[in-house]
Amino acid sequence: MLCSQITLSSIQGLMSGYTNFAIGHLKNRVAMVPIEQMISADKYCLRPHEENWQRLLATTGQPSFLNREH
Repeated sequence: MLCSQITLSSIQGLMSGYTNFAIGHLKNRVAMVPIEQMISADKYCLRPHEENWQRLLATTGQPSFLNREH
């Protein structure tokens, strides 16, 4: 369901002529967020051994890409 909403919002934004935006899930709603606002906001850094990062890797099936020192 969420994937469909994100896809439709992306297409609607593009067909409306919007550029430089990303689709995000904010406060239980799908929203178009200007990229400039995303990169100027405070950043949350995931640490490689945190549960959220490990969950992301497990969910997406992607390798870690970190060298052995980290």
